Amino acid sequence: MATEINQSSVIKDEFNFSTLGIGIKLYLVVLCAFSLILSIVMVSIVIKKGGVHPAALVVAVSGVCGYAYWHLWAVSRRKVNHITILAVLNLIIGGNILGCLIMFFIRQSAVKEISSNK
Repeated sequence: MATEINQSSVIKDEFNFSTLGIGIKLYLVVLCAFSLILSIVMVSIVIKKGGVHPAALVVAVSGVCGYAYWHLWAVSRRKVNHITILAVLNLIIGGNILGCLIMFFIRQSAVKEISSNK
């Protein structure tokens, strides 16, 4: 019985998607949905117009989906360095100032959660 109590306390202290706040969950869901829609649009354009090598399309779709997964993984696991890198990439690559600010807000939240969990 003592091992059951210890295991349940370890599970409560883990960082995962279900322990995120509703705002951050909503941001990640919208990001993943947007990535899926962007991938579908890319594929439909290539099917209509052609002229793109299938391997290039696979790389592009994998990149978009991988980038969204990287956000999901880093934020869910509270990986502060990864969140910082993603915030900078949002600004440099995409010119997405709002996305960068949101990621820095998420970074601050993650830092607070990690320090309060120690």
